[in-house]
Amino acid sequence: TPGRTYVVRGVYSTEENALRAAAEVRAKVPSAAVRIYRFGEKWMISVFESDSAEECRAYVNRAGAEMRGIWPYTRKR
Repeated sequence: TPGRTYVVRGVYSTEENALRAAAEVRAKVPSAAVRIYRFGEKWMISVFESDSAEECRAYVNRAGAEMRGIWPYTRKR
């Protein structure tokens, strides 16, 4: 959705890899709101999303060692 910010766990070239990675995240962090989105010709795993970019940055900071390598991505309007 344009303007929405997603906390991204990874971008994958195949749906199969995205599904596997999403299952791993769900097993490790059951509280994560894991969703898979089509991202151009790839697949993006989001673990949190909001209309507030600041809220997503705060989520990244709180996640710490539990979910290393996550980053906020805001879809352009």
